[in-house]
Amino acid sequence: MSKRGRRGRGTGIAAALGALLAAYTLAGSGAPPAVPEVLPATESALLASGESEPIRQTAQAADIEAQKTGFPVEIGAFRGEARSVFANPDGTQTAVEYVRPVRVLRDNRWVPVDPTLVRAADGRIVPKATTMGLRLSSGGDATLAKLSSAGRAVELAWNRELPKPTLDGNSATYANVLPDVDLVVSADVDGFSHVLVVKTPEAAAAPELAAIQMPVRSDGVELRESADGGLTAVDSASGGTLFDALAPKMWDSGTAVTAAKSTKQAAKAVQALAEEPAESSREADVGVNLAAGKITLTPDRAMLTDPKTRYPVFIDPVWKSSSRTLWTMVSKGYPNEAYSKFDGKAFEGVGECPVWSGECAGTGVKRLLFAIPTSAYAKKDILSAVFRITLYHTVDDSNAREVQLWDTNGITTTTTWANQPTWNTKLASASPTKTTHSCSGVDPNVEFNVQGAVQNAARASKGTMTFGLKAASETDDSYWKKFCSNASLQVRYNTKPSKPVDSEVKQTPGGVCPQTASYVSELPKLSAILRDVDDNPSGTREKLRGEFKLWWTNLDGSPGSKTYPTGEDVSGAWFYYPMANVTGIPENVTINWQVRAYDTETAGDWNSRVCKFVYDKSAPTAPTITSVEFPVEDQAYDGVGRYVTFRFTASSGDTAEYRWGLNQDPSANNVVKPAASGGQAEVRVLITKPNSGWISVMAVDRAGKTSAVTSYDFVANQEIGAAEWRLKDPAGAAEAAEASGGSPAVATGGVQFGVPGPGGGADFAARLDGQPGTRLTGATGVVDTTRSFSVSTWVRLADKDTDHVAVSMDGTGEAVFTLGYQKAADTWSFALSATDVRSLGDFRVSGGKPAVGEWTHLVAAFDEEKNSLALYVNGASTGTAVRRSQVNARGHVQIGGRLRHGAYADPWHGELSDIRIFDRIAVDLDVAMLFKLVPQRLAYWQLNEGTETSTPESGGGPALTLSGGPTFYHAVDEFSLPPLVGDGHLELDGTDDYAATSVPVVQTSDSYTVTARVRLASLDAERPMTVVAQSGTKASAFRVRYAPGDDGGRWELVLPHADDVSTDPDHSTVVTNVLPTSQDSGIFLAVVYDNFADQIRLYVDGQLVETSTAAFDHAWKSTGGLQLGRALVAGGYTEHLSGAIDDVRVYAGVADQTMVQLLGQPINELPEA
Repeated sequence: MSKRGRRGRGTGIAAALGALLAAYTLAGSGAPPAVPEVLPATESALLASGESEPIRQTAQAADIEAQKTGFPVEIGAFRGEARSVFANPDGTQTAVEYVRPVRVLRDNRWVPVDPTLVRAADGRIVPKATTMGLRLSSGGDATLAKLSSAGRAVELAWNRELPKPTLDGNSATYANVLPDVDLVVSADVDGFSHVLVVKTPEAAAAPELAAIQMPVRSDGVELRESADGGLTAVDSASGGTLFDALAPKMWDSGTAVTAAKSTKQAAKAVQALAEEPAESSREADVGVNLAAGKITLTPDRAMLTDPKTRYPVFIDPVWKSSSRTLWTMVSKGYPNEAYSKFDGKAFEGVGECPVWSGECAGTGVKRLLFAIPTSAYAKKDILSAVFRITLYHTVDDSNAREVQLWDTNGITTTTTWANQPTWNTKLASASPTKTTHSCSGVDPNVEFNVQGAVQNAARASKGTMTFGLKAASETDDSYWKKFCSNASLQVRYNTKPSKPVDSEVKQTPGGVCPQTASYVSELPKLSAILRDVDDNPSGTREKLRGEFKLWWTNLDGSPGSKTYPTGEDVSGAWFYYPMANVTGIPENVTINWQVRAYDTETAGDWNSRVCKFVYDKSAPTAPTITSVEFPVEDQAYDGVGRYVTFRFTASSGDTAEYRWGLNQDPSANNVVKPAASGGQAEVRVLITKPNSGWISVMAVDRAGKTSAVTSYDFVANQEIGAAEWRLKDPAGAAEAAEASGGSPAVATGGVQFGVPGPGGGADFAARLDGQPGTRLTGATGVVDTTRSFSVSTWVRLADKDTDHVAVSMDGTGEAVFTLGYQKAADTWSFALSATDVRSLGDFRVSGGKPAVGEWTHLVAAFDEEKNSLALYVNGASTGTAVRRSQVNARGHVQIGGRLRHGAYADPWHGELSDIRIFDRIAVDLDVAMLFKLVPQRLAYWQLNEGTETSTPESGGGPALTLSGGPTFYHAVDEFSLPPLVGDGHLELDGTDDYAATSVPVVQTSDSYTVTARVRLASLDAERPMTVVAQSGTKASAFRVRYAPGDDGGRWELVLPHADDVSTDPDHSTVVTNVLPTSQDSGIFLAVVYDNFADQIRLYVDGQLVETSTAAFDHAWKSTGGLQLGRALVAGGYTEHLSGAIDDVRVYAGVADQTMVQLLGQPINELPEA
């Protein structure tokens, strides 16, 4: 994708529909804005404190703002705790992947991470804003710390009552938990450490330090001893990692305390040592044993009794939460020690530690490794990629020494020098000298160009890349440096244009991409429709260019070739290679050619087939084509829903007939004959698709010989209505505005505006009380009813006691047409009167089964050329009828009534919305778009609260029955991990918890949208886990799940082709999206099935990747309930979810990407959307 402005071409109705849909998704009172720029929440709520960059919630809004201002604009929908994505003015995007979280959600706004410890309302000690649920003792009890996530918890206790702690920044000191032994707990962004500070050799001799026992209790968690000597907290249900307690270590003070020049400096040195060892510290392992509900730590007695040991001594297990990112250090001096996440240190070294500094304590050579997610860039074109990090220290700021960045294999929390990954390729190097001597509040100051490596990862759809830092010389200590743990990967990327579709690649003469060389008497015009997957017809258009390549083998065996770059145009337009004046094309040899699209940054793939022609001046000449309504080829004219005349003129007097095709090669089924041999002939065709199209023709002589195929290109606009009263006006209004600024529809009687519309509470409608005189009167002469016209509206009946007319148009004494409810047949009806003066009958088409209280979409159309009436109910045709006389209405449009015998009758009782009248035929595409225009919310479960057995649907629909014992989570105070959205969420244990409706909610055989926010208990679960599904009798019609994999797992959408027990992969369609992440705000998932386009899409946090869309034409109607947290597979329920789920929505209809991104923001619940 690369945008450079817009061109208004064929966008009329699409733009109108897009604006209405966008407006629909916003909650508010009164009429919604036509084109929303931001969420109902203020933009500042999307920003962390101290951040000032502009931000827009959707990619479309951010792109528009970036082009308007000329500066990057952040896309709120893609923001995460460790990720930011920006729309650039040139249409590309830039993402920043942070190794460590930089922000979290608190109180419905993003705030910077802050591990500062404070006292909560319940007296517990808590960090202000971190990614781990941590609560510490305030003294007076033995429970030291409680770690929690997604309903799983671990409690760690001391073996006696704890004193009241002293707080200092991110540390809490529990003084003298043993004689001359302090317990210091330090919070970090994603974990904490608890350090025993042993102040003297006498304290070290205490028998309690020989084996330190700490009681431990867990809920839904299994504690295991890990291979590196630490502990791992594993989700009991899924086998995935929740927390890691790194192998405990102990260290002495080295020279840090003795080098202090004052008591104050010494105290600061001790405080710093309580968080991490100094380079001069001597280190040793601490034994760990887990048994009988206790963790037993066994300090190294040799270090405690060694006269060289410098007190205080520090004994430190470090707990960290599991995350997709990871960083570690490996030390040659301690080859079997793991230093995952730098053992809690803010920085670490690279190279040979200089022994002369007195800081090395045998560490020798150090290297750093960083794992960063890259799954979001699968199949993207990487324009730039930079690995960034902060240089904390170097031996000599004036002496530049090289440090290298490498691509390595993956790392784990148990990576050591001895088992470190393979260092594959050196990517870049730098010789930085500018140091910060701080890792707090500093920006990275060293950059490495890694574009090639990230591009390779994108091509391979690699989920994670691991980068390694090492010194260019690991034997020269002048190369020694220290780097902070704040590494990030900044990637500027572009989505390459789509591969041209072979059926939209053609030559004139010659036809659609001939596989057998077409003989042409003149050099053809090569053409193709080129598209970009990210094009937005109702917003900023993608700009593209085309490239044609030709190649051949000359008669003497030598090769020949030509390329031709086209000019710029919008996605979806025709692109040409006009060859009339091209030289150097040989005769009587096969010319091969292909075409591709490219934007300002990236070339797409060539079309699949190789097209062919032979230039032979003696070949029969093709006929020519002209048009009355489309007089200039490849120009935009109003066309969709209209009949267009094309005239064929032969080049030979022997032409007996013409074979033609619309948007395809000529067919023997489409034949028109001239009045005389060699004469002209005409066809009139109804244009049914917008934008680029073509008509093709070949001449056939009396002997049956055919000419070459020629074609005529056109661009057909899809026009908006001649009059449109959306009825979205605010409560208290006296009239309904016309969408394009025309005459309003004036209300009389009991008309109430501002009531909920077909899209729910965030959509709007007008309510009519059904009393005589109640209606809205619109403009006169909107359409000529003797010509083709159409009417569209949403309706909801309040009763079926009598006839109710939704829309009509006045004649002299009778309505010329009516659209509404007919009581006699209990059906929907579209009728045209035989006369407009007095009732002499009518011509009518009817269908559908009306239901009181249900929204229904109606489209009525009159085709002048066929004299036929058509009626569509909820997008489906109910049939046609013939009109045998024509009357042109001259009067007003009436909304909610009709003229009969000179008086108004049949008033509407109920709601009406979105009245549109077209001066053309509503074709199938119009009907489908108008019906899908407002996705109708079928259900919304906020999951904030409920009973032990159920939770309500917000609109009074089917409740979710709770089974197995799921629980509702609510934050106890402002410092607790917040619920996913709103006031609460539902937590499932992964064993037998689930929630389900007793009836189907999703109409799985029709278009639908289902969304949910989820937080997995762990990121590396050993089995699939379903978030949401809907059951059939033996299988789920769809299920969205986490699926484990070698590269960390993926989100998957699985759609079986039938309701059976088959698990054959060929009997299902599966699409995948990016790796799950651990962020507290969870992951927003959206499933969109477009029945009209036969396409399925899986959005993750508002984004699609190449593997997350697929064609799907095997939809079937499921009869079982909607399931949260489990799926029906091969006749049995399985794949129970271990984690939290929130904010589940079901819509009938197709949500576009903008709507998905608006619904996906975690700031507000948007209960009306």
